[in-house]
Amino acid sequence: MKRFSFGIVVLLALVLVLGGFSQNTAWAKVFKLKFGSWWPLGHVMTPIMQDWVKDIEARTEGRVKIKYYPGDQLLSVKDGRDKLSTGVAEMGALVPSRWPAQFPLYMVHSLPLIYSSAKQGAQGIRKMAELGFFDQEFEKNNLKLLWGFTPPPYQALLKKKQVKTLEDWKGIRLRSAGGPQKMAVEALGAVPVFVPPPELYTGLQRGVIEGTILPLAGAASAFKLEEIVKYITVANLTTVGLALVMNNDTWKSLPKDIQKEIMAASVVAGEKTGIMRDEQEAKLFAAWKKKGIIFYTPPNAEATRWEKAIAPICDDFVNKNEAKGLPAKKLMTEIAKLKK
Repeated sequence: MKRFSFGIVVLLALVLVLGGFSQNTAWAKVFKLKFGSWWPLGHVMTPIMQDWVKDIEARTEGRVKIKYYPGDQLLSVKDGRDKLSTGVAEMGALVPSRWPAQFPLYMVHSLPLIYSSAKQGAQGIRKMAELGFFDQEFEKNNLKLLWGFTPPPYQALLKKKQVKTLEDWKGIRLRSAGGPQKMAVEALGAVPVFVPPPELYTGLQRGVIEGTILPLAGAASAFKLEEIVKYITVANLTTVGLALVMNNDTWKSLPKDIQKEIMAASVVAGEKTGIMRDEQEAKLFAAWKKKGIIFYTPPNAEATRWEKAIAPICDDFVNKNEAKGLPAKKLMTEIAKLKK
C-alpha cells in the first residue's frame, strides 16, 4: 500500500514538472514573422509601421520578432491578398477595395462622403471591426484584420477651372481611380479619366486631365502637383479603406496572450495613424495656400446638392449587399453614429 502511494506521489510530481516545463517552453518560444508593404522607406507610413512593430515586440517581451519589408520587397498592392492568404507574408498591408467581391462590406470605407477626416476613418474601421462586420469576409480569405485606416478625404485639385456649384462639375476631365470614386465623379457630371499617379503632373500639363481627386498628402505632394494646380475644391469626396492584416493560420497558431498584445498595439497604431494623417494634411493645406493656391469650401446648401447627386451610390451599396444577405444597412447605420 505504501509502495502504491509512493508511486502515485512520484507520478503526480512528474506530471507537474513536465507540465511546467511544457508551459515554460511554450512561453519561451519566439514567433518570427515577415511583414510586407509597398510603402518605400521615405513614405509617411513607414515610421508608423516601424513603431507598430516595436510596440508588438515590446508588449510580447521579445516572444514575437517581426522583420519589416517595405517598398514591394515582399508584397505589392497588386499581389498582397495572395501573398498574405497563402502565408508567403505572415503580416502585411492590404487595399481590400482592389478585390470588392472578396471584401464587400469593407468597401464601405471607400464610399463617397463616408468620413470627414482620417481620424474618423480609423475610428470607423476599428469600431465596425469590433462589432464583427468584417470577420467573415476576412476569414474567407484566410486573413485576420488587425487594424485599418483611411487617408484624409479626397479633394478636387484643379488646374484652370474652379468648381463652386454642381453645374461647374459638368464635363471636367478628372483623374480618378475606379470603383466608388469613379461613380462619384460621374454622379457629379464630371468625366473620369484614369491616369497612373506618376503621370499626373504631365497629364495636367498637357491637358489630358483638368484635375484630379486626391488628398494633398501622398501622390499629390510626391509628384509636386502644387506647382501646377491653381484651385482646390474642398469636397471631401471619397477616401479608401486600407487594412493591416495577418495570415489567419499564423494568427491561430499564436498563444492567446500574444494575440491580446498584438491587438492592443494595433489599436494604438490605428489611432496614431488617423491623427498623424490629419495633422499632415492640415500642414499641407496651409503650405499650399501660401503658394497662392485658392481653396474653396461650398456652403451647406450647395454641399447638400452634391450629396443628393452622390447618394444613389451609397443606396446601391446597401441594396446589393442586403440582397446577398449581408448587413450593409446596419453597417451604414453604425457608421452614421460616429458623425453625431
